[in-house]
Amino acid sequence: MGEIKYVNNKRRIYTALLDGTMIYLNFLLFPSIPIILPFYLMPATVSKIKISYSEDLKSKKEITKIWVNPNGTFQEKEKQKTKFKKRFKKVIMKYFLKISKKKIIK
Repeated sequence: MGEIKYVNNKRRIYTALLDGTMIYLNFLLFPSIPIILPFYLMPATVSKIKISYSEDLKSKKEITKIWVNPNGTFQEKEKQKTKFKKRFKKVIMKYFLKISKKKIIK
């Protein structure tokens, strides 16, 4: 598992400025089209998991990377850690269920 990158104030400010710019450009360039989402970009806590398989599970189409990235927009680091743990469990469980279905079908 790779490093967990938490959302800090710098990333929050950067995405807020970028969102504001995109909303302004939306009004400027396409005044007749309404804004679909109030936020275009939302910073997320991110970690990459590299997967290696044993020989009996290996095939050419298997996933070799999984990204875990719960939203971390306006949350303190402790809350981000809690959300990351929950999201990590869901992503890993979903992945193992997918593998078990493939093995049952074969």
